[in-house]
Amino acid sequence: MKSLTIFCTLWLFSGMLSARNLTAPKAATTLTGSISVTSSQQTGNPRTRTFTFHLPSATPACNLPLMIVLHGDGGTGAGIMNYTGFNALGDAQNFISVYPDALPVAGSVQWNKFADNATGSGDNGNDANAPDDVQFIVDLIDYCYRRFGIDRSRVYVTGHSGGGFMAYFLTIASASKGRIAGIAPVAASLWGNDTYLNNQFATGTFSRTPLLHIHATTDTDVSFPDLNSGWIWPEASYAWPTCTNATPVSSAIAADITRYDFCTSPAPVVLLALKRAGLGHAWPTIANSGYNTELQIWSFLSPFSKGSYTLPAPVISPSSTSITAGQQVSLTAGCPAGSGYVWNTGATAATITVSPTATTTYTAYCTAGLCQGAAGQVMVTVGSSTTSVAAVIDDHIKTDQFGYLPAAQKIAVISSPDPAVSQYNQTSQYTPGNTYQLRRVSDNSVVFSGTLVAWNGGATHNQSGDRVWWFDFSPVTAAGSYYVYDVGQNKRSYPFLIAEYVYDVPARQALAALKMQRCGVARFGQLGSKIWQDAACHLGNLQDTHCRDVSDPANSARERNMSGGWHDAGDFNKYSLYAAEALHNLLKAYEENPASWTAAAGSLPAPLEEAAYELDWLLKMQDSDGRVRCKVSIKGYGTSSPPGTDTRQRFYGGASTLTTYAVASVFAHAASVFGSFSATYANTLKTAARQAWNWAKANPNVIFDNTPFLINGGGSFNPDNGIYGDAANSSYYRSIIYPTVAAAYLFRLFGATDGAAYKTAFENLYGQTSPLQWTAGADAYFPDWQVILDALLTYANAPDATPAHATAIRNKFTALVTTSSKLLPAFLNRTDAYRAYLNYHPWNSNQQKAQAALQLQLLKRNNLSPATNEALQQAALGYLHYLHGLNPNAKCYLSQMNALGASNSQNEIYHGWFWDGTVYDNALTSATGPFPGFLIGGPNQDYSGALIPPKGQPAQKAYKDWNTDYPDNAYEITEIGIYTQAAYIRLAAAFMTKPLCTDSAVSQSVQSGDWQAPSTWLCGTVPTVSSRVQVKAGHIVTIPAPVQVKQIQLDAGGQLRFSAGGRLILVP
Repeated sequence: MKSLTIFCTLWLFSGMLSARNLTAPKAATTLTGSISVTSSQQTGNPRTRTFTFHLPSATPACNLPLMIVLHGDGGTGAGIMNYTGFNALGDAQNFISVYPDALPVAGSVQWNKFADNATGSGDNGNDANAPDDVQFIVDLIDYCYRRFGIDRSRVYVTGHSGGGFMAYFLTIASASKGRIAGIAPVAASLWGNDTYLNNQFATGTFSRTPLLHIHATTDTDVSFPDLNSGWIWPEASYAWPTCTNATPVSSAIAADITRYDFCTSPAPVVLLALKRAGLGHAWPTIANSGYNTELQIWSFLSPFSKGSYTLPAPVISPSSTSITAGQQVSLTAGCPAGSGYVWNTGATAATITVSPTATTTYTAYCTAGLCQGAAGQVMVTVGSSTTSVAAVIDDHIKTDQFGYLPAAQKIAVISSPDPAVSQYNQTSQYTPGNTYQLRRVSDNSVVFSGTLVAWNGGATHNQSGDRVWWFDFSPVTAAGSYYVYDVGQNKRSYPFLIAEYVYDVPARQALAALKMQRCGVARFGQLGSKIWQDAACHLGNLQDTHCRDVSDPANSARERNMSGGWHDAGDFNKYSLYAAEALHNLLKAYEENPASWTAAAGSLPAPLEEAAYELDWLLKMQDSDGRVRCKVSIKGYGTSSPPGTDTRQRFYGGASTLTTYAVASVFAHAASVFGSFSATYANTLKTAARQAWNWAKANPNVIFDNTPFLINGGGSFNPDNGIYGDAANSSYYRSIIYPTVAAAYLFRLFGATDGAAYKTAFENLYGQTSPLQWTAGADAYFPDWQVILDALLTYANAPDATPAHATAIRNKFTALVTTSSKLLPAFLNRTDAYRAYLNYHPWNSNQQKAQAALQLQLLKRNNLSPATNEALQQAALGYLHYLHGLNPNAKCYLSQMNALGASNSQNEIYHGWFWDGTVYDNALTSATGPFPGFLIGGPNQDYSGALIPPKGQPAQKAYKDWNTDYPDNAYEITEIGIYTQAAYIRLAAAFMTKPLCTDSAVSQSVQSGDWQAPSTWLCGTVPTVSSRVQVKAGHIVTIPAPVQVKQIQLDAGGQLRFSAGGRLILVP
């Protein structure tokens, strides 16, 4: 590989950068360049700045890292280039090195390295004419991006002596700190104004930066950091806001080298002490110290990035347009600051004006040097902007039926079943056309056009039996209602939205469905003309208000009020253990996005209101000594439709260690959340949590006995001694998992002093949990770990957590998500054709899908791997898209959402209320159908019945939309559960980005649709008689019956249409 050294000259003027000689060098040569920038931090603008470049080849690749090497006082860039080995290392490791030159400050050549925000130099001879070297380095980075297309997320700085001081300054100066991915100062320290430094290290101001400080202990020019001081400067100041630790852990890595680790994550802070006699202030080399400084610096810094960066596709405005022949239209490409532009017309300006005579697609690219990003496209339609398309909706074209966030990846999946694979749609082959389009629903206009990409080179996807193609329409960000159109086949997808609020309706509807699981109160719901209504259930004789102990059913003295709570699933039983699991996710749904859950003054946000209803029941399930009863149910199995007609006697069962630990954990979790709403209620939960912990700790081996609930050996279910996870073989959950979970939340609740015992318990146990026991490459089913992962990070984020334990947890969790082939790598490697990988699809696979997404979100939310945050976000969204219809069955797995945005949603669910043969049976063929918004369990490759399908199908097609009982066993696929529901609510709520809906008198349309459909309106709120209504541009709202409003406003292109009987009445 050839290498090239370039000497360049830069000018600092005002505002704009201009680089000469923008063609790549073909052979080694000397080049000059200039930039023009004015800085308010220096006088005498413009200033000439020089530097030396080294490229790993004459024509370097795009997106290479940049290493900035800063010389010491009195030196030059060329000088430090000659006595360090970065040129050779850059050739081998493929990075660009740049060696800038300092100017005189206070009479001698040195960097303006005194850290402050004053003009000139504040304490370097008080030179008012000193240059602004921070701005110089910032502009140098920009120049490198324009000239060579460097990776702006991987800019590293090292420096010797005064250059190292400057490297430190760059990490805290406002103009530069967001641009530096890591530093490695050598024989240096940090020097500056105390007030300025204190402010820059303050929480919320400091930018965490990986730091490797290399220093000889024999240095007499710049003293080695004082390890005996209470605050080791400057490493402790970097470590404290990074990992709340100021005390390093030392380790000998050679006889004369000691490593001091202050932080290991999220940004390591490391001091290397070189003890070789006579080294002093010199740059360490193999010759003088036996230490390869350059290689160690590169090995340390190169894994880190400041976010992630690749040249994006430009956003072209307008995103689509129509003209008539002879008209002109201006098209503007939006690229990152400093980028260039190139159009398929050859133009290199941001804006071009075109006048095509036929419909034409224009393509633009963002450029940097010789680098070019992905294409952005816009279609200019000549003639009519509308096209009449009598296309047929086809399930082979799959999308998220609710839609996509504007900034998200948007990929439709087109599938054709492999005829060689046995599956229910084996003969339904599909040959997609060559051109696919995204079209607007309101007028069928084309807004984007492209071609398909075959998944995995056309291979058959083993989990679905399908051959799959992807159609990526991510460049489209404009809000609206769309469909994907196959031009050659004249087939189309179901309609969907692109909008910031696209997941608001399903998230809130899922919470409404959970509310319908309430026991002991009347329930009511309505969607259009469909009504779900039931009287308060299970309040009759010998039911929940007078519940008997199942082990002593004749003893009326043991009657207790066990009313309230949620029915667990499709039956009407109530389980404390699974209530705890669901409540953790519901509480997190609020904690992780509180701004999207509004409440009137004096009221609780909706997720907390629902959580409180279940918590109140759990408080009834707790005995005075702290133990928690495991369940309330009938003996055997049975349901009634609706639940209010069920008159069977109900019983409460015994307590167990496992259930009591689980409930202790959720009481503690809830106490922390409710503290800001009601101190009294929070204290009640706090006391209950402590009592539950104390009982469980004192009674470590109590197992729930389910035998008294069985009839004739088991009735419909025949579990062993212990039901649903509380059996004798659950000692791992009883003695490790839930004690760890409870200890984490109790420690967060009680704090360092009152919670010391919980902290000790946690630290003694957490290392035995599955996530901490996991090793890279080991097999595991990660979605089952959601509860313990949440708890581990709850401890790690607690203010008084032990730093070493917190770091161990963060490191292990980061490794688990970013290196396990089942999580983030599955997304990056496109393992799943349907973009939501599970290696196994068991009973309740939809809950597992949701929890896999939550783990990806959890890593992003904790910012433990900043470089992968965008990928984590898109990967998590992939699972949501799957649940909403982007799956092999083209089915939104939420019940009866047809009128709420998902055209092909689940029609039947296995549920006692919505039973087979009742008016609630089927959303399409029954009078009422199931309540909207329940998430079914999902495809189950372990289905035990004989019905085909789901028997004998690929894993993701082990599915059927039905609800019959034994022996068809629909409960294995279409039963709902509070744990599944809560996991989905948490996931969907994480992506609710809608503004607060505080003005209930204003109703704005968000898409075309029926007046009575919540999905038509912002916030999902149908206008009322007091509403002021605004129909937005391009939206067509159909009025099917008389409606009354206070005011109506039609934006340009907004329309009202009236079906038979429809009228609009304006009320004063």
